[in-house]
Amino acid sequence: NATADDLITEGYVDRLMSLIKKYDLKPHNIVIELTETSLMQNMAQCRDNLDRLHEYQIKTALDDFGSGYSSFNYLKELPVDEIKIDKTFVDDMLSNKFDNTFISAMTMLAHSIGKGVVVEGVETEEQYKMILDMDADIIRGYYFGKPMSVFAFWNKYFI
Repeated sequence: NATADDLITEGYVDRLMSLIKKYDLKPHNIVIELTETSLMQNMAQCRDNLDRLHEYQIKTALDDFGSGYSSFNYLKELPVDEIKIDKTFVDDMLSNKFDNTFISAMTMLAHSIGKGVVVEGVETEEQYKMILDMDADIIRGYYFGKPMSVFAFWNKYFI
């Protein structure tokens, strides 16, 4: 996750790249998540840093999409690779037509302009099946598993 201070700092990308080199990471495997509140402070500097991240093949995601006031403007103005649809739209999607339609429409819109879609907060099989039918690229939530420590992850998947 990138903070507001990160995105408006001129040396942010250089510091990030030095850490990536120090730990021998592959930039194309990294996704920097941006929240709308972090973008409001200095749009021009944010855009410059996002362009530089893309030059290094680092992907960016607009987190909590739809929960703020200017999501469409950010989608238009900033070079992000994917949007992450906020859990608040998933919570009531089975009983609230607006939430269901919002997820479907935003998925179609994002795909039509070449952006990926992550839907967060999926907790039931019904939600999962509905979102799967909407063609989201990534579906996340407690339905698949709750967050766990590195130790618990290691024990579950590698031992």
